[in-house]
Amino acid sequence: MKLMPAFYHNNLVPLLFIVLLLAPAPVWPEEPPATEVPMAQPVVLPGLSEVQPTKADLLRAAAEIQNSLLSTATLTEHESTLARLREQQSALQKQIDELGAPEKWSIDRLLDIRQSLENQRSDQQKLLEMISAQAILQERALQDWEQRKIFWQDWEKSLGRLGRTTRSTFRESQQTIAATLAALNERHTQLVALQQQVAVLLDSGLESDKRLAEVFDVLRRDLLRKSAPALYSPRFFSTFNHNLQLELRQDLQAAAWTRPGFFDAHTLLFAVQLFILVSVFFVIRRYRYAEIAEEWQFLTARPLAAAFFAAFAGPGLFYLQPPSLISLVLRILTLGSAAFLLPGLLKNRRLLRAFYLLIGVEFGKELLDALFMPMPIQRLYHFASCLLIALLIYRLARRDRRTDKSRQRHTALLFLLAALFFTATLTQITGFSTLAFTISDLTVNTLFTSILLLMAIYLGRGAIDFLLELPPLQQWRFFSKHSLELAQRLKRLLQLWLWFEGGLYLLTIWRVFPSREQAIAIIGDIGITISDTKITFGMLLWAAIVMILTYQLSWLTSSLIDTTLFRARRTDRGVRDAARKLIHYSFLAIGVILALTTAGVDARVFAVVGGAFGIGIGFGLQNIVNNFVSGIILLFERPIKTGDTIVIDNEWGTIKAIGLRSTVVTTIDNSEIIVPNSLLISEKVTNWTLSNTMARVVMTVGVAYGTDISQVLEILHATGKAHPLVMADPPVSALFTGFGASSLDFELRVFIANIQDRLQVRSEILQTVATEFKTASIEIPFPQHDLHLRSIDTEVADRLQPATNPDKVTVP
Repeated sequence: MKLMPAFYHNNLVPLLFIVLLLAPAPVWPEEPPATEVPMAQPVVLPGLSEVQPTKADLLRAAAEIQNSLLSTATLTEHESTLARLREQQSALQKQIDELGAPEKWSIDRLLDIRQSLENQRSDQQKLLEMISAQAILQERALQDWEQRKIFWQDWEKSLGRLGRTTRSTFRESQQTIAATLAALNERHTQLVALQQQVAVLLDSGLESDKRLAEVFDVLRRDLLRKSAPALYSPRFFSTFNHNLQLELRQDLQAAAWTRPGFFDAHTLLFAVQLFILVSVFFVIRRYRYAEIAEEWQFLTARPLAAAFFAAFAGPGLFYLQPPSLISLVLRILTLGSAAFLLPGLLKNRRLLRAFYLLIGVEFGKELLDALFMPMPIQRLYHFASCLLIALLIYRLARRDRRTDKSRQRHTALLFLLAALFFTATLTQITGFSTLAFTISDLTVNTLFTSILLLMAIYLGRGAIDFLLELPPLQQWRFFSKHSLELAQRLKRLLQLWLWFEGGLYLLTIWRVFPSREQAIAIIGDIGITISDTKITFGMLLWAAIVMILTYQLSWLTSSLIDTTLFRARRTDRGVRDAARKLIHYSFLAIGVILALTTAGVDARVFAVVGGAFGIGIGFGLQNIVNNFVSGIILLFERPIKTGDTIVIDNEWGTIKAIGLRSTVVTTIDNSEIIVPNSLLISEKVTNWTLSNTMARVVMTVGVAYGTDISQVLEILHATGKAHPLVMADPPVSALFTGFGASSLDFELRVFIANIQDRLQVRSEILQTVATEFKTASIEIPFPQHDLHLRSIDTEVADRLQPATNPDKVTVP
């Protein structure tokens, strides 16, 4: 034990040294680098000689500020806009108060009022943003002039003792700065006051909308709950009492034809509607028998109804909170004119009658809403009207199924309508009043929206045809050649847009979303997240739009260049096709890149995709890329072009189309062969029309031995020269080619201008040669063979010899 201390004493220092060598170096926290505080650079003030020029610049800037402030048009415009918005909100609030408690409103009325509040809030928000932007500019101007004030004070101090003139200059500059600051402060104060007023107006609208939103949420939550007493219950009949009479009297008094200032505020709109009514009526009457677009026939057949619909369907939406009875008149005029236009849109008579029935019932519903009828009366009308509609439409559906079995869609739609209104009847009678009103309202609104959408499609398609057929446009080569295809493309784009807008509107009608804007925002934000990248439906939709527009733009550009540039210079057809394909694929490539970028794909991904594409080419896509590169070579080098007559694999054909991957060849049998482009580059191809369409036709003829050769040559030469399609230069050539096994062989060689006439010329010349040979008694031999037997078996010879004794029969 006494050896241990000595051991540690002798070995401790070396052990510690080894441990220190093997241990990692300690990581000490790095001290932050000393931040160098930049020294304030002294402001170099101008000298005395710069006082007057600087004062001139100051006065010019102050004058500009004063001129801009004196021009109070912007401020006055903001004040008038605020007054108009305040008046609109006051009118809407008055209408809300007249309608009574929102809990008694229908869902449609709630949605209409909320939409009006949303529109007002949008206008108020825009005004607030404009005022705020100007207030920010005023604040920056104030800060700038405060800096000018400090600058002039420091400058005056730096110059020390000054003369009287210089002191006067500085004093005038300080007064100018003070006046400008005062004017800017005054304008800034006015803008801030306007901001506060608009904010108060916004808050007031938000409070009203919040209250209506709570009622709407309750109605949606109670949609599948019993919200009223059943129509057959005593509780419902007990509502028909003296209180209901008082409520009915109050509602009738609340229904008004006008309100103060309504007609004065809408005088211009009345004039516009009257102008549209008169002008549309006389224009349609003037051109109703002229040659117009087929899609407009439903308008020209009834010019008065078309004029009323044009005057009230669109401009009627611009009325700001019209009185209830005025709104009723507008709806009646719109629905009534649409009813007269329906026969031109709906060819099925029973479906047309069903729509007439729905329009008639809708008139009654609009009347009850305009007169603010109490809910019990509205429920009774709703029950009776839904039951009547269901029974009559069911009867129409049964007749339609018996008489017109070819149109099952119409029959199915009629049965569906009958089922929906039967459901609304049952739910109303059992006390599910909210659900009953919702079913009928959604059904009617969906049908009317579909009719309006169909009208818009017909009007748009007719407008496209009408514009493209105008004589000034038809004088352009592009429109005269491509008007039909351009019309079809524009019609498809129009229908896509209208169906998209109609779908958004139906989503708001079905109460899936409160408004179109919210529907776009919510649907567009739906998506998935992939490696920290969110791909939304809106991105994909924009990508699809970019691809569609790029595709249409590529066609438009290539067609314009083809008709205006190439055809004017009489460019070869192959060059035109090559240029059009290159333009098309270039636009598509740009469209794909833009679409992927719009869809949220990072640009760095293209490099990765390019590398993967290169690997794919090396392993499995080399044939495709080979054909692709060969297609580009064909388009640029043009060894073959569209319309050429070629021979490939002993197959005659005409080039129909050259693509980037393959070429379509139409054979003589009118069959189509798909040839990979790489074969046209690497294999032997005979092109009969590469430089010109001239071709030689060779016909071989044989005559019997002993025939006069010169006579045959003379007949062949004369026959070939006499054919109208045979060219004089190069001349016709008739040759004696040799002694055949059974005939003397000749060739007739002629040249024709078009290779396409090759078979026809050959057939006609050979027919003429046969006729001339027959006239000249020249024989066309057929193959003959002489058989010489040099040796034969004796037994076979005996059998071949005729029997000397006819009675002797040789039995083999």
